[in-house]
Amino acid sequence: MAVSLSIGTSGFFWWYTPSQGYFYTSRINNLENNTMLKFKPPHGLKVEWERQAVKAEHVIPIKLAMSYLVRIKGQKEEVALDSYLTGLSLFGKCDCHIDFFANAFESFFRAFRTAMTINGEIHGGETLYDAAVRHLGEVIVDLTELRKYLELGERIEATKTGVPSLRLNDVASMKSICDAYFLLRAAIVVRDSVYKTP
Repeated sequence: MAVSLSIGTSGFFWWYTPSQGYFYTSRINNLENNTMLKFKPPHGLKVEWERQAVKAEHVIPIKLAMSYLVRIKGQKEEVALDSYLTGLSLFGKCDCHIDFFANAFESFFRAFRTAMTINGEIHGGETLYDAAVRHLGEVIVDLTELRKYLELGERIEATKTGVPSLRLNDVASMKSICDAYFLLRAAIVVRDSVYKTP
């Protein structure tokens, strides 16, 4: 249900959300050597999503996502959703004490790339970006941002290192790319299952 809600609304539904935006203290005094440790306010923890309730227009995409998940259960296509679920979990654990930005971003990137690969949507010799533009071109508003995030995902996956400039907003953007893909894929899978010939 959390996955269906998150895909269907392009929002974040989880049991907990990133909430610890500030440290418990602003300074610590070391009494042995009379020094003071100061903490800088964390940077990049705020996601610029509007906080809102589920609305009537979200019901159909949520039901579509749920129908899709039911239809791919136990099939190879479900593997990509495992990475998506990991991304949601890591997203919810990010706070000022621990940074899972790169891990969450990589999970959403892997979910997107895995789904595109499993479903045969990357043609021979085609880059992931080219396949994404061909498949999602009409629903992605900023193709420059799409290229940036896909290249960033490839870099993180290749080097297995974090990116200092990465913020929670970037993770949310990569998640939104996944959401757009999974909703389009859901429409195809559900349509084909409803209208399949005997």
